Amino acid sequence: MLTWVELWGRFTEEEQQLLEDSKVIFKALPDIFSEQPVSCYQVAEAFARHFNLPRVTGYFGEIYEHSWLIAPGGNILDVYPVGVLGGPVLVACVEHEHCPGRVLYKENRDSWALARVLNHREFEPNVAILLEAIAKAYFPDVAIR
Repeated sequence: MLTWVELWGRFTEEEQQLLEDSKVIFKALPDIFSEQPVSCYQVAEAFARHFNLPRVTGYFGEIYEHSWLIAPGGNILDVYPVGVLGGPVLVACVEHEHCPGRVLYKENRDSWALARVLNHREFEPNVAILLEAIAKAYFPDVAIR
C-alpha cells in the first residue's frame, strides 16, 4: 500500500534513497555506547557529516529538544526519532499545508541546553566514533584510514 505522501510525490527519489541508506546504516551500527545511550544530537551530526546534509536543532512536538537533518528536497530526515522504534524516518514538510513536519519540528538556535550538549567534552569524540562506525556500515569492505 502506498501512503499519501508517496501517492502525491512528496519525496524525491534522492530523499527516498537517502532514507533507505540511513536505515541500512542505522541497523548495522553496533551498540558502541553501552554505558549511556548516544544522543540524537550526536547521531544527527554524524549522519549530517557523512551525507553532507544540514543538521537542524530545536524541538520535536514543542517539548523535546532534538536534532534532525534536512534532506535534499527540503523534507526532514530524522535519523534518531524521539520515541520511535525502528530508526530513521522521512517526514514531509514541503509543498503541503498539512505536512506534519511543519508542526512537529521547530528549529531553535537559542537553546542554552543545546549549547551545553553541543559543547560537551564527549560530543566530538562520540561523533567521530559514530562516523567511523557509519563508514564501516556503509562501506564494509573498505579499510578505514
